[in-house]
Amino acid sequence: MKASFKPLVLVAAAFGMIASTPSVRAEDPNANKPVYAVAYIEVLPDKEKQGRRLILDHVADAKKAAGIVSIDALAREGYPDQFALIEQWQSQKAKDDYTAGTSVKDFRAALAKIEAAALDERIQGPLFVESDKPATLPPIVVMTHIDVIPTALETARGRIKQLVDGNRHKNANVRYDILVQTNRQNHMTLIEGWKSEADKNAESAAAETVSFRHDLLPMSGSPYDERTYHPLRE
Repeated sequence: MKASFKPLVLVAAAFGMIASTPSVRAEDPNANKPVYAVAYIEVLPDKEKQGRRLILDHVADAKKAAGIVSIDALAREGYPDQFALIEQWQSQKAKDDYTAGTSVKDFRAALAKIEAAALDERIQGPLFVESDKPATLPPIVVMTHIDVIPTALETARGRIKQLVDGNRHKNANVRYDILVQTNRQNHMTLIEGWKSEADKNAESAAAETVSFRHDLLPMSGSPYDERTYHPLRE
């Protein structure tokens, strides 16, 4: 009778080995996709110079990081105490590794001492982006936070795509890209690049843009938050 149980024991043992063997994880399809980060920074009214210095030093350091594609610092027109960062990374891991480093921790600790509001960073992916190559920073950058109600997401995206196709490289446009937040698919950022204020004004007055703004309003979850910036330089 003992012999009759041997095949069952062997089968059970083999089954146990299979069960205890770590499974091979499927490769994350998003692991090597480009990741963007848009950060909004606001410092105390009398700390603009200190804030500029901290941001410029941070950008210089980040440009040496592994996996960085581009990082640009911006100053908001008419608001000398408000800044923004636009980052592009080869992957989320590259972004996370750099953020976990001492230099970023030191930067954020120093910034926290003079900030008027907490650093607002949005991690994003490409939605309607012309190229994954670094975009040349134009003299004028306009960033718009677009928030649509979830039930209207597909309709809104279709209308946004029409806006992009109708305005990219029109009226001397040099960049017209849409990013989407990784944790909120109904939150998007429109990044526009222009050579002059007159070029942007022509786009704003164009029939396609006016029509888009009217069409988007019933689907919006918040005001259309459009902000104009220029490159932050030494």
